[in-house]
Amino acid sequence: MMANIDAILVGPRFRKNLGNLDDLAASIDEIGLLHPVVITSDMQLIAGQRRLEACRTLGWTEIPVTVIAINEIVRGEYAENAIRKDFLPSEIDAIRRAMEPAEKEAAVERMSDGGKGWKLSTPSEKTRDKIGEFAGVSGRTVEKIARVVEAAEAEPDKYGYLVEEMDRTGKIDGPYQKVRRDERHAEIRQNVKTKTDIVGPFPLIY
Repeated sequence: MMANIDAILVGPRFRKNLGNLDDLAASIDEIGLLHPVVITSDMQLIAGQRRLEACRTLGWTEIPVTVIAINEIVRGEYAENAIRKDFLPSEIDAIRRAMEPAEKEAAVERMSDGGKGWKLSTPSEKTRDKIGEFAGVSGRTVEKIARVVEAAEAEPDKYGYLVEEMDRTGKIDGPYQKVRRDERHAEIRQNVKTKTDIVGPFPLIY
């Protein structure tokens, strides 16, 4: 599906710096846009701002898009086979972020209405599982993607490349394990730093 490139609305984004778009634009100009940008039915951009801006620099007036009906996904009414093209990990996380406010609101309504079972899983877990089912991955994979994206946003110089690596390879576990390993090392360093009252003797295997 094609959309007017100037009609796509770009709201506040987590990524403030789009980086150098020249290489991306050159690649798109040579081989075309391999992954359409993702928008809502009212033309709000969900994922693909770098691709969108790169195509603008090429003078495109229309761009291939994938349209996601967020409200229908939240209600569980989206056709199982509506879209067969795999989403990039970063797109999956962008959809998760777009869905979370509506899902949290729905969870509160279920609670106020006395709905059964709402306490069995948090709104984020429900969102994770719905996105996973929709995107063809497990809810746990959605969670891992989110962890990597959040780390990249917090420390772009250190982890920003991991998001691009996930999108390029489609592999999630490697980047996720990198983030978790660094987190565990940081926790160990913090624990060692704060334990100033340790006294011996200590058991030692030599």
